[in-house]
Amino acid sequence: MNTTNQPRSYNGTERPRLTPFPGITRTTSVRLYQQGQVRTLADIAMTLNDQHHYVDLESFMRDFDDVIKAYRERGTVSYEICKMVEALIRNNEASLFTNNGYLDFDRLIEMVDHLSASDESNPLEVIYSRREKTKMLRLAALLNDMMHYTTAYDLMYDLSSIAYGRFNCGDNRFMNDPFRYPLAYFKQGVELLWEEIQDNGYMSNELLEKKMFTEHEESVEEYGLKKVIRNDYEQDGPDHPEVYVPKRIGTAPVYLLDENFLDHCSGRPMLVKSCGDGKGPYAHHTLYEMELVGGIIRRECSKGNYEEIGEYYVPVGDDSKPIFKQGHGKMEFDLLPDKRRFLQRIRKNTGQC
Repeated sequence: MNTTNQPRSYNGTERPRLTPFPGITRTTSVRLYQQGQVRTLADIAMTLNDQHHYVDLESFMRDFDDVIKAYRERGTVSYEICKMVEALIRNNEASLFTNNGYLDFDRLIEMVDHLSASDESNPLEVIYSRREKTKMLRLAALLNDMMHYTTAYDLMYDLSSIAYGRFNCGDNRFMNDPFRYPLAYFKQGVELLWEEIQDNGYMSNELLEKKMFTEHEESVEEYGLKKVIRNDYEQDGPDHPEVYVPKRIGTAPVYLLDENFLDHCSGRPMLVKSCGDGKGPYAHHTLYEMELVGGIIRRECSKGNYEEIGEYYVPVGDDSKPIFKQGHGKMEFDLLPDKRRFLQRIRKNTGQC
């Protein structure tokens, strides 16, 4: 599914772009999702194993829990990285806004990637740095989709307002990873797979990577997601039939039939990775980021650039901007005409033109 508002091939030709705003490319979109919560937890585990070469589960879990406790106390996104990204945007307007006056997001990623962690000699700090930079970039990407920035000041102000917690009395703890379901999922997976991720009696990083990530990815590539779901997954009980969990916890991600991701051909909900708590209020993985930008959404509604229609926040005057659904998050559409038909339908249902 194309969720980037990019032109796609149609009868051998490229669909014309329906907005001058340069949407994020597929490659860039994938880059923004590579350093997620579970990936970060796995990198922490592998770093600890490089240092200690574990032979028993108890020792690994003890050290892992100690590190996660310290990481949670540190916070996922530090004030230091907020200041560094703010200064980077402020000092590089000329090179960041060269794309017909719009933000060159690939250039921003390149610049942020080169920002150094506070202690490059500490491999754990390097992992934390990758995660916090990814969170800042994903937030910037969503804001840019909403605002179509043409000045460094506007981008810097909105991004730092959220990252510093200005909409929340200066408290930026909501930028932290919640570490609820993903942490429990990862630890259960290590425990279940412990015998399978050993090599000559030692914990093997290569086998952990294979069992927790590679095998599932290769199966999806070879057989397709629907067949993998049928063979390797089960529905999470009658109360949550939309949630599909792997029969062996830890061997694959949880998937969710999410009505915010509609198939272009059938109009049915798509299966997407549940990056939040798997089920419950944070099952929808875009809800967290919608809540981050909530202050910006409300501001734009007051300015007339967004409007609230029923349970939706919809853009005014530029249909290429994202639609948000309360309690769910950002909605995704294969093509801009799909989004426009959806907008027409909800406006008709509420009597709005």
